[in-house]
Amino acid sequence: LLQDVLCRSAPARVIVVSSESHRFTDINDSLGKLDFSRLSPTKNDYWAMLAYN
Repeated sequence: LLQDVLCRSAPARVIVVSSESHRFTDINDSLGKLDFSRLSPTKNDYWAMLAYN
């Protein structure tokens, strides 16, 4: 159903979330606001297990 729309809007992507892990992300600061620095961690702060669970 989306093929025509995807082809017209290339390079389009379809993202499938097949895990419940997205519900338990820790991207908010202590006040509950989105902490943008946690969206792109530095190489030293990156941990694949946490990123992909």
